[in-house]
Amino acid sequence: MNIAERLAKYEERGFGRETAAVNVLLEETLQILFASFPDSFVFFGGASLVLFYGSPRHSGDLDLLITDEIPPSADELQKVLEQPLRAAVEVLGFENLAIEHARATGEFLKLAVRAGEQVLFTIDLTRISAVIRSELVAFPIAPDSAEQITVPSLPLQLLFKAEAFLNRPFLKARDAFDIKTA
Repeated sequence: MNIAERLAKYEERGFGRETAAVNVLLEETLQILFASFPDSFVFFGGASLVLFYGSPRHSGDLDLLITDEIPPSADELQKVLEQPLRAAVEVLGFENLAIEHARATGEFLKLAVRAGEQVLFTIDLTRISAVIRSELVAFPIAPDSAEQITVPSLPLQLLFKAEAFLNRPFLKARDAFDIKTA
Protein backbone atom coordinates (compact mmCIF):
# COMPACT_ATOMS: atom_id res chain seq x y z
CA MET A 1 0.00 0.00 0.00
CA ASN A 2 1.55 3.30 -1.05
CA ILE A 3 1.39 6.58 0.85
CA ALA A 4 -1.58 7.90 -1.16
CA GLU A 5 -3.59 4.75 -0.40
CA ARG A 6 -2.69 4.92 3.28
CA LEU A 7 -3.66 8.60 3.37
CA ALA A 8 -7.01 7.79 1.71
CA LYS A 9 -7.64 5.04 4.29
CA TYR A 10 -7.50 7.60 7.13
CA GLU A 11 -9.55 10.17 5.22
CA GLU A 12 -12.23 7.51 4.64
CA ARG A 13 -12.31 6.97 8.42
CA GLY A 14 -13.15 10.65 8.87
CA PHE A 15 -9.76 12.22 9.56
CA GLY A 16 -9.01 15.54 7.87
CA ARG A 17 -6.23 15.67 5.28
CA GLU A 18 -3.52 16.98 7.63
CA THR A 19 -4.42 14.61 10.46
CA ALA A 20 -4.53 11.69 8.01
CA ALA A 21 -1.07 12.71 6.80
CA VAL A 22 0.24 12.76 10.38
CA ASN A 23 -1.22 9.26 10.92
CA VAL A 24 0.73 8.05 7.88
CA LEU A 25 3.88 9.65 9.33
CA LEU A 26 3.21 7.83 12.61
CA GLU A 27 3.09 4.56 10.67
CA GLU A 28 6.31 5.44 8.83
CA THR A 29 8.05 6.30 12.09
CA LEU A 30 6.98 3.02 13.68
CA GLN A 31 8.19 1.06 10.68
CA ILE A 32 11.60 2.72 10.84
CA LEU A 33 11.97 2.35 14.61
CA PHE A 34 10.82 -1.27 14.82
CA ALA A 35 13.03 -2.24 11.87
CA SER A 36 16.06 -0.39 13.26
CA PHE A 37 15.61 -1.46 16.89
CA PRO A 38 13.84 -4.83 16.83
CA ASP A 39 12.41 -6.06 20.12
CA SER A 40 13.25 -2.74 21.80
CA PHE A 41 9.75 -1.32 22.29
CA VAL A 42 6.10 -2.02 22.87
CA PHE A 43 3.81 0.55 21.24
CA PHE A 44 0.85 1.55 23.42
CA GLY A 45 -1.47 4.46 24.10
CA GLY A 46 -3.87 6.54 22.06
CA ALA A 47 -2.02 6.39 18.74
CA SER A 48 -1.90 2.59 18.90
CA LEU A 49 -5.68 2.62 19.35
CA VAL A 50 -5.98 4.78 16.21
CA LEU A 51 -3.53 2.84 14.05
CA PHE A 52 -4.42 -0.73 15.06
CA TYR A 53 -7.82 -0.71 16.75
CA GLY A 54 -9.75 1.82 14.64
CA SER A 55 -10.18 4.60 17.20
CA PRO A 56 -11.63 7.79 15.68
CA ARG A 57 -9.63 10.12 17.98
CA HIS A 58 -6.34 11.49 16.69
CA SER A 59 -3.36 11.08 18.98
CA GLY A 60 -0.25 13.13 18.32
CA ASP A 61 2.26 11.02 20.20
CA LEU A 62 3.88 7.65 19.80
CA ASP A 63 4.09 6.08 23.25
CA LEU A 64 6.85 3.48 23.31
CA LEU A 65 7.56 1.32 26.32
CA ILE A 66 11.27 0.46 26.37
CA THR A 67 11.91 -3.27 26.66
CA ASP A 68 15.69 -3.26 26.05
CA GLU A 69 18.13 -3.07 28.94
CA ILE A 70 19.94 -0.22 27.17
CA PRO A 71 17.56 1.75 24.94
CA PRO A 72 18.66 3.72 21.89
CA SER A 73 19.68 7.29 22.65
CA ALA A 74 17.88 10.35 21.34
CA ASP A 75 20.74 10.88 18.89
CA GLU A 76 20.45 7.29 17.60
CA LEU A 77 16.71 7.71 17.14
CA GLN A 78 17.17 10.99 15.28
CA LYS A 79 19.83 9.48 13.04
CA VAL A 80 17.69 6.52 11.88
CA LEU A 81 14.56 8.65 11.43
CA GLU A 82 15.94 11.77 9.73
CA GLN A 83 16.39 10.69 6.10
CA PRO A 84 13.47 8.28 5.63
CA LEU A 85 11.02 10.61 7.39
CA ARG A 86 12.23 13.58 5.34
CA ALA A 87 11.13 11.80 2.16
CA ALA A 88 7.70 10.91 3.60
CA VAL A 89 7.18 14.44 4.97
CA GLU A 90 7.84 15.94 1.54
CA VAL A 91 5.51 13.48 -0.23
CA LEU A 92 2.77 14.39 2.27
CA GLY A 93 3.19 18.13 1.63
CA PHE A 94 4.98 19.24 4.77
CA GLU A 95 8.24 21.18 4.70
CA ASN A 96 11.37 21.65 6.79
CA LEU A 97 11.45 18.45 8.86
CA ALA A 98 13.18 18.71 12.21
CA ILE A 99 13.46 16.05 14.91
CA GLU A 100 14.33 17.67 18.23
CA HIS A 101 14.91 16.65 21.81
CA ALA A 102 11.85 17.90 23.65
CA ARG A 103 12.50 16.47 27.11
CA ALA A 104 14.61 13.90 28.90
CA THR A 105 14.02 13.21 32.57
CA GLY A 106 14.72 10.01 34.43
CA GLU A 107 13.02 7.12 32.65
CA PHE A 108 11.41 9.37 30.05
CA LEU A 109 12.60 10.72 26.68
CA LYS A 110 10.52 12.86 24.32
CA LEU A 111 11.37 13.84 20.76
CA ALA A 112 9.33 16.35 18.77
CA VAL A 113 8.87 15.85 15.03
CA ARG A 114 8.29 19.23 13.42
CA ALA A 115 7.49 20.65 10.01
CA GLY A 116 8.71 24.21 10.28
CA GLU A 117 7.23 25.62 13.50
CA GLN A 118 4.43 23.03 13.67
CA VAL A 119 4.85 20.00 15.92
CA LEU A 120 3.42 17.10 13.90
CA PHE A 121 3.79 14.55 16.69
CA THR A 122 6.05 13.47 19.52
CA ILE A 123 7.84 10.22 20.25
CA ASP A 124 7.63 9.40 23.96
CA LEU A 125 9.87 6.64 25.32
CA THR A 126 9.33 5.40 28.85
CA ARG A 127 9.92 2.52 31.21
CA ILE A 128 7.11 3.60 33.52
CA SER A 129 4.62 0.83 32.86
CA ALA A 130 4.43 -2.92 32.89
CA VAL A 131 3.02 -5.29 30.33
CA ILE A 132 1.71 -8.79 30.53
CA ARG A 133 3.69 -10.60 27.84
CA SER A 134 0.79 -12.95 27.06
CA GLU A 135 -1.30 -9.84 26.28
CA LEU A 136 1.02 -8.56 23.54
CA VAL A 137 -0.12 -8.75 19.93
CA ALA A 138 1.91 -8.34 16.74
CA PHE A 139 0.39 -6.31 13.90
CA PRO A 140 1.84 -5.52 10.48
CA ILE A 141 2.54 -1.81 10.28
CA ALA A 142 0.58 -1.57 7.06
CA PRO A 143 -1.58 -4.26 5.45
CA ASP A 144 1.16 -5.20 2.96
CA SER A 145 4.11 -4.78 5.34
CA ALA A 146 6.33 -7.57 6.64
CA GLU A 147 7.40 -5.35 9.57
CA GLN A 148 5.61 -6.20 12.81
CA ILE A 149 4.71 -3.85 15.64
CA THR A 150 4.20 -5.18 19.16
CA VAL A 151 1.19 -3.65 20.91
CA PRO A 152 -0.85 -4.59 23.96
CA SER A 153 -4.14 -6.39 23.35
CA LEU A 154 -7.25 -4.21 23.39
CA PRO A 155 -8.22 -5.33 26.93
CA LEU A 156 -4.74 -4.42 28.22
CA GLN A 157 -4.88 -1.08 26.36
CA LEU A 158 -8.19 -0.36 28.09
CA LEU A 159 -6.66 -1.23 31.45
CA PHE A 160 -3.83 1.26 30.75
CA LYS A 161 -6.41 3.90 29.81
CA ALA A 162 -8.42 3.22 32.98
CA GLU A 163 -5.25 3.53 35.08
CA ALA A 164 -4.38 6.81 33.36
CA PHE A 165 -7.93 8.09 33.85
CA LEU A 166 -7.88 7.26 37.56
CA ASN A 167 -4.28 8.14 38.38
CA ARG A 168 -3.62 11.40 36.52
CA PRO A 169 -3.29 14.45 38.77
CA PHE A 170 -5.71 16.18 36.39
CA LEU A 171 -8.52 14.63 34.38
CA LYS A 172 -8.07 14.18 30.63
CA ALA A 173 -11.32 13.56 28.79
CA ARG A 174 -9.42 11.74 26.02
CA ASP A 175 -8.85 8.78 28.38
CA ALA A 176 -12.58 8.41 28.98
CA PHE A 177 -13.27 8.81 25.26
CA ASP A 178 -10.73 6.11 24.40
CA ILE A 179 -12.27 3.74 26.96
CA LYS A 180 -15.79 4.35 25.65
CA THR A 181 -14.98 4.05 21.93
CA ALA A 182 -12.54 1.13 22.05
